[in-house]
Amino acid sequence: MASLKSYREDVDCLRAVAVLFVIGFHWQIAGLSGGFIGVDVFFVISGYLITKLIAGELFAGTFSFATFYLRRARRILPALYATVFVSAIAGWFVLLPPAMLDFGRSAVSVFLFASNILFWRETGYFDLPAGGKPLLHTWSLSVEEQFYLVVPALLWLLVRRYRARPFLIAVALSAVALVSFALSCWQTVHAPSAAFYLSPDRAWEFLLGAGVLLVERKAASVTALIAGLTMIVVSALTFGPAHLLPGPAALFPCLGTALVLWANVQPRNRMMNAGAFVGRISYWLYLWHWPVYVFARLWLQADDDMSVGTKALLAPVTLALSLISYAAIERPFRARQLLGNNKAFVTACTTSALAFAGLVVAAPSVPILTGHYGAEASRIADYSGSYLYPALYRDGTCFLRPEQSFADLDRGQCFKVDPARTNVLLWGDSMAAHYLPGLTDLAPRASFNLLQATASLCPPLFDVDMMERPHCRDFNDRVGALMQANRGLVVLLSADWPSYDTRFGTETFVRALRATVKRLNDAGVRTIVLGPPIRWRQPLPALLADRIERNTGPIDGAELVFEPQFAADRRLRAALPGIPYISILDAACPSQRCPVFAGNVPLSLDRNHLTKEGSILVVQAIAAQLENGIGR
Repeated sequence: MASLKSYREDVDCLRAVAVLFVIGFHWQIAGLSGGFIGVDVFFVISGYLITKLIAGELFAGTFSFATFYLRRARRILPALYATVFVSAIAGWFVLLPPAMLDFGRSAVSVFLFASNILFWRETGYFDLPAGGKPLLHTWSLSVEEQFYLVVPALLWLLVRRYRARPFLIAVALSAVALVSFALSCWQTVHAPSAAFYLSPDRAWEFLLGAGVLLVERKAASVTALIAGLTMIVVSALTFGPAHLLPGPAALFPCLGTALVLWANVQPRNRMMNAGAFVGRISYWLYLWHWPVYVFARLWLQADDDMSVGTKALLAPVTLALSLISYAAIERPFRARQLLGNNKAFVTACTTSALAFAGLVVAAPSVPILTGHYGAEASRIADYSGSYLYPALYRDGTCFLRPEQSFADLDRGQCFKVDPARTNVLLWGDSMAAHYLPGLTDLAPRASFNLLQATASLCPPLFDVDMMERPHCRDFNDRVGALMQANRGLVVLLSADWPSYDTRFGTETFVRALRATVKRLNDAGVRTIVLGPPIRWRQPLPALLADRIERNTGPIDGAELVFEPQFAADRRLRAALPGIPYISILDAACPSQRCPVFAGNVPLSLDRNHLTKEGSILVVQAIAAQLENGIGR
């Protein structure tokens, strides 16, 4: 084993590669669809370095838990606190009150090294989108810190018991890694959010890095270096949503990282030395890149992405913040030039965290803490954070969450057929469920009986699979069987069609939709396809609150709507000749001017999900076409 305190420049070069891939992925740089594997690379590196340090000191008899954790704290906490505090100031100017309250909760979880658990619990379909959470990226830091909490004690116990038989230590750690990998593989399919965020599913990546210590070499292997880097780069360039991560697919970049660590090839030119410097500031680059991107996107009210020019401006801003932070915060704290006394350092960190937590607790009762918005803008903004959609969509019973299966559909409530009336089934994802209030209002007047079978992230298509929705295919098959058993139904198919067009590819998507309609028609079930829903450039309450706060005059829906959806609507209708089709956009948005309010309530609670009032207004706009289609 090499000297425990020797500096490896190649590791910092590897860190540079990892952080640049992560930034490229988060900033939606073309070609880096798998850049998220940079986090897996970091985990393997951390496992290698920390285990090497701890194991070496344990065998040398110099390990101290207090020294270890203080060293970690000086490396991690000042940077983390600076990021949170600066982001809080920026958030006061940019975030809506509900989002600011959400930011406060996430900040407290960051101080507790539990943000991965919080974000896992917040992966509900209607939670604040990832693009609006400035601290979302800290989940990986919490995973690392949880690893640091467990591994020192585990190694201490193993070394104490098997010091003379290190082979048994390796066996024990390998067993833990295998269990973690098996859990990750299973949960990646059955509970993908848990697999992504929770540390037990990631432990094998750290332990893979630790395993490099067993075969560590002093001589360099260029072949291993090239092979490992190839595996990492190929993963970053080719991986995407279809890959099962962090389960089986993650093994490829992680093994590549292990190979690079094992290769032990040290840079010998200026370019590699520059790469090593980027690696040394990689922690700061990681911390700053996401808040900078999120706040810029929110401030500019960008659509799904920002222009290349804007990103080009954000890059030097992120680099400058990282360089300044590295020089003014990290180095002085690690060298004990700032708060060199450990007691003073711990006291300062604890006091800062408690003070911030106190402000978070007080924020709901002290409006000034949640931002600068006035009363009316705040009222509108609240629709993005406190709107009670579950009761409207019959969440958990007729609108199933991603973890629920067909067995959770309450057929007595959701599929109660009335033989005396025409039975109309609302089938699809949340873009079907949000029409429920409007259809419920229309049903008595139009004399039909409304049924519902909806599931988040599950398009109403037969024979398609959704990785995020493990039960989707089975759900649709079973709903199809119910429909075929009740000939004479009229089925309204509604979904976020453009997103599935993108996911599956236009040809595959249209073929699946046509085949679904044909299968139902052949079974005596009539179908009506509802076109794409109204979509806004940003969450509508945020757009409205901003304009109300700025007092920009009359609000024009044509300026706020996501314009590409109109072309998507026309393409879909043209691709379904002979199939009954109702264009929501044509009916509700004459001249592409969509209504932004239903009374004094925003039409939508986010970018596309309708409020109750919005649902009633939109269904009224298509009521005549619906009644004609149902009654024919």
